[in-house]
Amino acid sequence: FKKNILNSEKIQTDPDLQKQDSSKTELTAPENEVNLSATPNNEAKQNDAIQIYEQNYEKLKTEFLATLSHELKTPLVSIIGYLDLIATEKLGVITDRQKHALDVSLKKTAHLNTLISSILNFARMEAGKLEFDLKPNKIQPMLNDIIESFKPIADKKNVVFETDYEADMGPLLFDNDLIYRVITNLLDNAVKFSYDKTVISVKLSKDKEQLAKIVVENFGPGIPENMLEKVKNKFFQADTSDTRPRGGLGIGLAIAEKILVGHGTKLHIESEVGKKTTFSFYLQFLPEQNNKTKTEG
Repeated sequence: FKKNILNSEKIQTDPDLQKQDSSKTELTAPENEVNLSATPNNEAKQNDAIQIYEQNYEKLKTEFLATLSHELKTPLVSIIGYLDLIATEKLGVITDRQKHALDVSLKKTAHLNTLISSILNFARMEAGKLEFDLKPNKIQPMLNDIIESFKPIADKKNVVFETDYEADMGPLLFDNDLIYRVITNLLDNAVKFSYDKTVISVKLSKDKEQLAKIVVENFGPGIPENMLEKVKNKFFQADTSDTRPRGGLGIGLAIAEKILVGHGTKLHIESEVGKKTTFSFYLQFLPEQNNKTKTEG
């Protein structure tokens, strides 16, 4: 399978994404740069000037994020490397107390590294430079690996994972690294916003159209109906007294949505405020596998 490059202009033609774009807050240029006094004679020129201003602003912001992330990531790699050398006693024997402190430092730097990687991925997406390498992959092992990586964090909140996988799913067609990022972002969101002593449910099944459906559901504060699409916008977070303390950059779901659009699908969100939130998306089977499941059905 050849690599497909995500075209940012093409994405904007997607009806769902056009709907999202219409909900964005309009940027206002400073008065000394753009004359906003609307008259019948200059309205078209003003609209053009505002559009150019917005495009330049978005371009500069994306370039700034990419440059900043790169400058942060370069020294961070060295920091993680040396911390690991010390923690594994390759530079000498350390005490249990020192080892514990180093383990905490490694976890924190690993988290920071993940955040920086997310910003870099986001900047590539905004520039239309994200590549998709679509190949046959099994998704069940990936789901299990990611769930396992979140268990230590979930344990602190007494949150447990439940899985429900339909048997004999067969290989699916997707970019392994990018879908790994999607599921990681969804589970990170689920753990972050779960109430203590609750369950996070991860499901895998075939839907009626013979597509594979992946579902992540958690019990928590939920998302108001008027914010269900907005939470997929970059740097947007549901701003309620119960959710703001969780922090985050507000780009995890935006990244997931962009990746899924590149796979010909999208992120679906359902939520009941004060109860639960359900994220789901679909992936395609291989053509021969899809024909087989239709015949068996």
